[in-house]
Amino acid sequence: MDDQQSEQLDNIEDEVRGSHSQLGRIDERTKNIQNSLSSIEQSVEDNRRDIDELQDKVTKNRTILGGIGTAVTAVFLWVSDKLTRLV
Repeated sequence: MDDQQSEQLDNIEDEVRGSHSQLGRIDERTKNIQNSLSSIEQSVEDNRRDIDELQDKVTKNRTILGGIGTAVTAVFLWVSDKLTRLV
């Protein structure tokens, strides 16, 4: 093997080392992105659960307020009826 071929081989080996290094950095970034996506997915699931719980509470509160509104209306009508009979 002459000097030119040896130098070409050394250059190729350097390029391969550089490529391996780049692949290692790309792999690390890919893992970081995957971890971030997993964290985001977990946050989304947690938020969906929270939203479902809040929707249940809103439904419950609407039902309670509807019942209270009906009761207040009934009391008002009863009081109005009693006052009308007194007058």
